[in-house]
Amino acid sequence: MIILASWHHHSRRLHYRLASSTLLHTSCNAPEKIISNRFPCPSLLKRVASACTEAIQDISRNKFHFTTTRPISYYCHLLRPLVVHPKRSIHQYLHFDNFFSTLPKLRTMASTPTKRMRCLPGPTGYAVAREEADKFPKTNASESFVRYVENRPYLPLLDVDPSSEESILHVAKSVLLARRTTNELAPDQVRKPSKSLFDVEEDEKKDGDDIHPTHNDTNVNAADEVVLLTPEDRQVTKISGGLTNALYLIGAPDSPSSVLLRVFGAEGMIDRDLETTNLARLCGTSDQGKKVVHQGIDVVGRFGNGRVETWVPGMRQAHYVDDFGSRKVSVSSNGKGGLVEDDQVEKYGGLVVEVARQLARLHYGFQTPEYLLEGVEVGRLQPTLWKVIRSWINELSHNLSHEHFQLDSSLRKLFYEGTTGKQFLNNGESASRQNNSASKNSPIFIANEMICYLSDQLKWVQSLIDEQYPDAPIGFCHNDVNAGNILVNASVQDAETSGKHENDEPYNAETVCLIDYEYCSINYTMYDIANFFNEHTGGNDNGIPNYALYPSVERQCHFLEAYLRERDFIDSKTHGGNANTDANVDANDDPVKDISSEITHLQSQVEIFQMINSLYWGIWGIVQAAEEVRIGTFRVDDARSRMMGEIDGDEWDYLKYGRNRLERFRDCKGKMMRC
Repeated sequence: MIILASWHHHSRRLHYRLASSTLLHTSCNAPEKIISNRFPCPSLLKRVASACTEAIQDISRNKFHFTTTRPISYYCHLLRPLVVHPKRSIHQYLHFDNFFSTLPKLRTMASTPTKRMRCLPGPTGYAVAREEADKFPKTNASESFVRYVENRPYLPLLDVDPSSEESILHVAKSVLLARRTTNELAPDQVRKPSKSLFDVEEDEKKDGDDIHPTHNDTNVNAADEVVLLTPEDRQVTKISGGLTNALYLIGAPDSPSSVLLRVFGAEGMIDRDLETTNLARLCGTSDQGKKVVHQGIDVVGRFGNGRVETWVPGMRQAHYVDDFGSRKVSVSSNGKGGLVEDDQVEKYGGLVVEVARQLARLHYGFQTPEYLLEGVEVGRLQPTLWKVIRSWINELSHNLSHEHFQLDSSLRKLFYEGTTGKQFLNNGESASRQNNSASKNSPIFIANEMICYLSDQLKWVQSLIDEQYPDAPIGFCHNDVNAGNILVNASVQDAETSGKHENDEPYNAETVCLIDYEYCSINYTMYDIANFFNEHTGGNDNGIPNYALYPSVERQCHFLEAYLRERDFIDSKTHGGNANTDANVDANDDPVKDISSEITHLQSQVEIFQMINSLYWGIWGIVQAAEEVRIGTFRVDDARSRMMGEIDGDEWDYLKYGRNRLERFRDCKGKMMRC
């Protein structure tokens, strides 16, 4: 008898097979001679040989029947240190068979990921995976091709059909199964189609095996904690509020086993390779060993047209009115800000103060990934803001060349008015440039007018920043912090707060969670804050922001104070400063440092960046509407009335939103030019 041990990665079990042969005597005396050339490491061989020998001797005494004086688990525990599944205990199976001519390879957990798998670095790793996928036989199942990028599975041939619940469940199960095999399956080895994830789990539960996570790495990601979905969790719920992507919750809202499936939108406007890599890095730890983002956020894996992420239960979305409002508080003079006893000033509640702290952690506590520093001068990051806007203008130019715009003059005039704020006259002449040229009504002319208008605005705002604020701070930014992208623990209620450290408040890094990092990039940090201030006005529900809700200067300064205090706290921890080096010391209680002048300086930057932010999202809305025209989903009926807000539509209107944000930009520019 000889025990043949193999890791069966399709059924996720470790198999022990007993084979009868004439090598029984040799097996008992020197099993090393039989299996020495089959194992990758001599240290593994010694343990395996010992386990095999003990099992053979015990079973031999019982005349080769499947009965031993010891339980099967006794032999298996000898191999337990060698083969460790990241999510499950080792499954023990003994099988009698006639003869196995070869000893299958025992897959083992090596000491480092690089030894146990070939993991591709992002974002270029995604492109490499797609190139390899192009050579993969198309007759095979799409879920059988898996590559691993940033230690997470990528299934480029697997696409989801958002209209099919069955497709959503199938894709989620395939990605979760690939995630389970991350630490055992080499990515350059193609998996054959296997059982569905749900069926595998049901089999495992029938076997009565204990289910518990096993971690060999001190840096555990949230996705490693995701338990496979049970039959009761197989419900799919579409989540409202996503303007760029289609979002689906798979499982119960209050279950930690649930996952979020994201179907990518905004085709051509977001680099999904870069975005997913950024998110994967953010889900790691900072230099100080603390997560920059919420500990519950992680990337489970990616498929062809989307991604599976962890779900944070017990949270609600913030509301731009209910949660971003201010309150009057009494303050005393500190001898610096000129405040008098019992002055009434506007201050934020604890939620917005925590958002300020989390933005500071993102801007200053996250080490910029190396792939974002390629070709960058040492000591000076380059903001991507101008590059992104320019790429969107080019995308709009491409969409305007589509046949729908070429054949429909009313459609061209509608988009011209939404973009430039000027009506196009019936004779083909613009209200601003009237002449007798017959070519004025041509599709090429109208498209060029729109592109030239947006390009001119981009050049103007870029030169404005370069001239007035050449040293504006730059860091890794979220770029889309709005109420829908802020999750709050549903059980937390607001409390009177003065912006103290997170341990003293109900709003902290555990109860507040920033999500949706798809627009994150290297950018001006004050642009990130200006975006948040603009989002106080709403508009993500009906496309019409209410700028009366824009925060006052007092509230902006309160936000910036909390932001700068957290920045200084991070800096003192990073550089080993003497002040506030204890984690229990409140960075906001520093009575020495006067940051009032810096607050004033940064607030003046915010005023300009909030105008640029309106240009940014205005162009985004116009491009998204033009994309709807290109793919045939744009609603032509009453389009202008909807754009102008004269009638309400049942669905989100990109053109109306884009037009309103560009109007805000023009208003701010006009006020600045008049000053």
